[in-house]
Amino acid sequence: MSLKMTGIVILAIGIVLLSFTGCTNQISENELINADGTEMGEIKSNVKTVRIVSSTWAPYEYEENGVAKGIGVDVTVEALNRMGYEATVTFVPFKRAIEMIQSGEADILTDVNKTKEREEYGIFHEDPILMSRTCLFVKADSAIDFDGDLFKLSEYTFGINRGYSHGEEFNDAFANNLLIVEEAEDIPQNLKKLLNDRIDILLDNELVVLMNMKNLGYQDQIKVLKPEYRNAPLYNMFSKKNDLYEMAEMFNEKVLEIKEDGTFQKIYNSYIK
Repeated sequence: MSLKMTGIVILAIGIVLLSFTGCTNQISENELINADGTEMGEIKSNVKTVRIVSSTWAPYEYEENGVAKGIGVDVTVEALNRMGYEATVTFVPFKRAIEMIQSGEADILTDVNKTKEREEYGIFHEDPILMSRTCLFVKADSAIDFDGDLFKLSEYTFGINRGYSHGEEFNDAFANNLLIVEEAEDIPQNLKKLLNDRIDILLDNELVVLMNMKNLGYQDQIKVLKPEYRNAPLYNMFSKKNDLYEMAEMFNEKVLEIKEDGTFQKIYNSYIK
């Protein structure tokens, strides 16, 4: 074999070896990459954390021994878990909770009424989680009577929680000073104001007030007036600031699923006995 031919053969062998080595390296590099693009050995988790904010409103949401509980909290956490999310729950006064949704500091506020004002900064899922029955509460010896018309009671002072909505009629009356209204941080504070004659009527959710009356031992000192003032749907509000439209839509699907498979009724019955 001539020197020229020998050189060609050696060059060809070199090219083959180089090509083989390149392929081997390429295979080796690919073996370090998972199918989803993450590096081999990297711990990958699809679970994301959603920041829930709530205001103490038992039996819908409250904290007991450091654990978040309540009908609304349990339904919300269950739905988020089915969506692949974990949830943290922070309890703050209601007005502060609203501010956290507006700023994007929190993702979800539990169990609120849908209003035009709130729709400016919040996203609401389509189907309500449950209904809220709002009633008037007065001292047990009060002569105040209610026939369904709030404006017949305009001489009396109403107590509500700060930042709460009780429907457009009441909100407009409050804003235009057609009713005398005082705000407090929570229901226990309002119940004490009622017993101390600092307000005449407490307006709030029936279940919530009754539970607080029981916890505080006020059952014999306060009564509920009939008929109820309103029966309104409760929703979770998602932060527009955090662009959670898709999450709200999926959440709605899971809430319907929870109601259909009996989970919702089990949760509800565990608090309302």
